[in-house]
Amino acid sequence: MARFLFFGLIALVVWLIWKKLLNRPSAGGAQPPAERPNAPPPAAPPTADMVPCAHCGLHVPAQEAIRDESGSGIRHYCCPEHQRRGPSAG
Repeated sequence: MARFLFFGLIALVVWLIWKKLLNRPSAGGAQPPAERPNAPPPAAPPTADMVPCAHCGLHVPAQEAIRDESGSGIRHYCCPEHQRRGPSAG
């Protein structure tokens, strides 16, 4: 019985070594991008100018804000409802 356990253990070790050797990347193969030592860092996403809503103060991208040039100066709003209500009193 001890012989079977011994040979089973040897077979398991050989199988694990064989499996590890098959999964190892080859020496001449391409490395994944994260492992390349001289790879430049990923580019940061472009930033957008943010403006506060004149009614509620929520900051929205300037490209998406509703501009109101009536009255004194330019005001930005986050939605048509807040533009209709006008700037906040506080």
